[in-house]
Amino acid sequence: MTENKKRAYFHRIMGINIITYVICWTVSFISHYTTSVFLFGLYLLVIYSVLIAGTLFRRWIEKKYRNVELNFVRYIGFEIFSFIFFTLLSLFMFLWSVTSHMDMIVFLVFFNLLIFVAILLSVFDTPARILMKKARKMNDKEFETIVRKLARNMEINDVEIGILPWKDLKIANAIQTGTGKTYVFITDYLFENLTWEENLAVIAHEFAHIRLNHLLKTQIAVFSILLSIPYFYLLPPVIIRNASLASLIQVSGIWGGIILLFYFLTIVRRKYEIQADIEASKYVPIKYLISA
Repeated sequence: MTENKKRAYFHRIMGINIITYVICWTVSFISHYTTSVFLFGLYLLVIYSVLIAGTLFRRWIEKKYRNVELNFVRYIGFEIFSFIFFTLLSLFMFLWSVTSHMDMIVFLVFFNLLIFVAILLSVFDTPARILMKKARKMNDKEFETIVRKLARNMEINDVEIGILPWKDLKIANAIQTGTGKTYVFITDYLFENLTWEENLAVIAHEFAHIRLNHLLKTQIAVFSILLSIPYFYLLPPVIIRNASLASLIQVSGIWGGIILLFYFLTIVRRKYEIQADIEASKYVPIKYLISA
C-alpha cells in the first residue's frame, strides 16, 4: 500500500468512526427527552442502523484498500461492545425520563460505576489475558532470547509476548497492553512477513511505549474525558439560571468532550508513535526501524 493510499485509508476509517459514534452518543442523550416507548424504540433503531451502516462502510473500505473481505457477522462481532454500551446508555436515559425517582445523583453514580468497572477491567488486564489465551508463543528460541535481552536493556520487567492468529484479517500490527503485567502482541500476518531484525524493531517500538508509560497516559486521559461529559450535561441547568446559556454549555460540553476524545485518540497517539520510534532507536539499529 502506497503512502497516499495509507493516508486515505486512515482518514476514511477515522471519518466513519467519528460520524458513527457522534450520532450514537447524540441519539442516546436525546432518549432522555421522551417518555414514549415507541419513540425510544425508534431511537434504538436509529442507533443500530447507524452502527450497522458504519460496519458496512468499514467493510467496504477494508476491501477497497487492503483487499480484506470477511463475513459481515465477523465485522458485527467487532462492534458488539458498541451495541451493548449504547443500548444501556439509551435505556438508562429513557428510564430517567419516565420515573420521578431517578435524579442526577443516581445517574452520576451509575455512570461513574460503569467507568469504574472499565478501569478495573483495565487494571486487572482482563482484555490482555483473553488475547493471550488466543495467542501462541514464539517458536524461535534464539530470537526469544534476543528479545528477552532487549527487554532487560530497556528495563522492561514481567512482559509476555504473543502472536495473534489474525492472518485472515490481513492485519499487520503490533500492540502493547496491560497495566500490571505488560503484554506485547504481534499479528501473525506481520510477524511472518518480516525478517527477525524487523520483528525485533517492532518489539522494541512496543517496549518503548511501555517504557514511556503511553498506555497509562492514554487511559487517564480517556477515562477523565468520559467522566467529565455527564457533568457538562447535568450541572449547567442546576447552577445557571439562564436556560439558553445552560443549553449552550451542555451542547458545547458534550460535543467538546467527544471531539477532544477523538483528538486524543488520533493526534496525540500519533505523537506517541513518533516518541516510541525515537526511544526504540536507542536500543536497536535505526535501519531495522526504517525497514519495519
